[in-house]
Amino acid sequence: MWSRADVEFAAGVPSRRWHRLSTYVWGIGVAAWLSVAVVVVAMLWASNVTNATEERARVEEETEAHPMTEAAVSVYRVAVAFGGALAWPAPVPPAVLEPFDREVALAEAAVAALDGVDGIEAEATSMNTAITDWDQARSAMASALDATNGDTRSALAAESRAALASAASSLEIAAEISHSETVEDYDRADTIRSQAERFAVVVAVVTLVGGAAAVRKFGSDLTRMLTALGTGTRQIADGDRSSLLPLTGPAEIVEVASSFNAMAATLREREEALTYRAYHDPLTGLGNRADLKVRLGAAVARLRRNQGDSVALILLDLDRFKDLNDALGHSAGDEALEAIAERITSCVRETDTVCRLGGDEFTIVVEDSAASSVELAERILKTINEPLEVQAQMVQLAASAGISFAVSGAETPGALLRDADLAMYAAKARGGNLIEVFDSALLDQATRRLHVASELREAIGTAQIEVHYQPIVGVDSGGMIGAEALVRWRHPKLGLLAPADFIDIAEDSGLIVPLGAQVLDAAVRDSEFWRSELLNGEQFKVSVNVSARQLMLPSFAADVEAALERHGAAPHSLWVEITETALLKRSPEIDDGLKRLRGLGIRIALDDFGTGYSSLHLINTLNVDIIKVDRSFVTGISDGEDRRALVAAVIEMAVAFGLDTVAEGIESEADIATIRELGATAAQGYWYGRPVPATEFKERWIIGFSNPSPRHEEAEWVRPAGGAPAPIV
Repeated sequence: MWSRADVEFAAGVPSRRWHRLSTYVWGIGVAAWLSVAVVVVAMLWASNVTNATEERARVEEETEAHPMTEAAVSVYRVAVAFGGALAWPAPVPPAVLEPFDREVALAEAAVAALDGVDGIEAEATSMNTAITDWDQARSAMASALDATNGDTRSALAAESRAALASAASSLEIAAEISHSETVEDYDRADTIRSQAERFAVVVAVVTLVGGAAAVRKFGSDLTRMLTALGTGTRQIADGDRSSLLPLTGPAEIVEVASSFNAMAATLREREEALTYRAYHDPLTGLGNRADLKVRLGAAVARLRRNQGDSVALILLDLDRFKDLNDALGHSAGDEALEAIAERITSCVRETDTVCRLGGDEFTIVVEDSAASSVELAERILKTINEPLEVQAQMVQLAASAGISFAVSGAETPGALLRDADLAMYAAKARGGNLIEVFDSALLDQATRRLHVASELREAIGTAQIEVHYQPIVGVDSGGMIGAEALVRWRHPKLGLLAPADFIDIAEDSGLIVPLGAQVLDAAVRDSEFWRSELLNGEQFKVSVNVSARQLMLPSFAADVEAALERHGAAPHSLWVEITETALLKRSPEIDDGLKRLRGLGIRIALDDFGTGYSSLHLINTLNVDIIKVDRSFVTGISDGEDRRALVAAVIEMAVAFGLDTVAEGIESEADIATIRELGATAAQGYWYGRPVPATEFKERWIIGFSNPSPRHEEAEWVRPAGGAPAPIV
């Protein structure tokens, strides 16, 4: 499941920053448009000012080049010269008149140049009048300069000034005419510039307003889409995969929205597929363990609210289903499981819930009519027992069922499943194909087993684990030929515990492997010490029990060989006992382990013979060396012909296969007499002695004592005739 942060990060922008991003986009957009507007206005302004300046320069250039302008300049200079001359006191030096004459000449030349120039006739007429007046003024001035009489000179000067004023008037008229044309040209240039400036301002305003509107529209669209994107990411993060973004706006935004919608659709499809797989078994389509937890929890909650009928949980486990897988393969096993699922479903109501927990385990949750759950379980087991065709072969399956009940509504799904599981295994322990209803004793037993397993794990490898020995006696000689090593647990609180109190727990928990290794090492060590140090090298056999779990270890034979080498013991001094029930777990690994042990020279004994399902074929293929007849057939053998006949048949079969026999459970002199008569090779039992610790066994059997008195165990033990151990079997 994606988190909100994952989805928002995948979308590209965290939703909590949408508004800030919109503000940034708006500000950046307006600034960009203002910059564009300023650049446009500046460019238009520069262009128009340049045009106006060029126009003004052109007018000035044309004005400067106009003949009338040159004439006006010359007239001006004449006026300056006249004024200067009149200011001089008499007599005026001739040098003063030289620039005056030069300027008048220039003015005359300029006026002469006006002839034939179009468009300046008015200026030329005024200029000619001014020249005539200037000539008169010059003549009067010249006369005034030559006069020696002051009055005459003043009169001539006044005449000269009058003529000069007339010339100035004519000059002003000419200048006004010329000036008016020049002013028009300048005004035209200024008008062009003003128009350009107004145009630039209008363009700038239009650009700014239009740009702002465009930016606002774009920012609004972008903000709306980003807001929708943020909302969509939050909804996806919250588990809502149905939200879609509107496909409107610019093509780029539409593309983003389309991609987002596609992502949401993909997430929705994947989530639905994951949810289905999370709550359903892929093989049968039934609910799985997670679905059972939800449905069972809901059923218990309804019971708690309504205070109605109880809720029942039925747990089914197929018996020996592994045999089907081993024989026909896992594909056949899957086909059988699918068929079994259909059969179970056909037996229940629509309101019941059927789930497959995995492997060959199925559960049924029954509400409302939980009291009839036992009848339902019986109906299901009967249906499962019907022959089933798997890959063109007919097979017949069976199942064991455990039932637990919720009656108060305070029970948890985990506790109900645990209780049903305990009941189911109790049904299997009774032989299978049965129904067991949970009771508190089963839970107490399971709790005790768990506690024992925990304590046993701590005890292994310490002095709490002891090896006791029970003598094995030759039937004919009456002398000891060896001993069987038997494990005991000296519990710090419970005292000495027999194997029946903890061996099955060790088997189930896997602790039998380190426990068996400790017993084997101690047995080889003790027996070799007795043989070499106390029996003067006499042959002595020690028999050690080995579980099927140990035999299946690839390293077991090497571990046994290492123990023998570690203590300097010969392989032929060791017997390895396996129980007949181990044949039920027979596998290539077990066969290989036994073969390797026999290859080392170790003898194999089949323990508890007659209590399991062994056959002559299995005995022959296992290549055992010794058969130990179970005590249930030997004890009291002299009291019944049936037992005698059975033991006789076993011994005859062993002889036919070339095997030795050890009769267990000898408890009377009559028992030993009978098995001697039947031809047993060796015997062991309480009549000879109970299993005792190594130190006590050494004192009683190795150093100076032998078999006990047949009357009671506490009597003095005496060494048999000959004083030496019996011949080795």
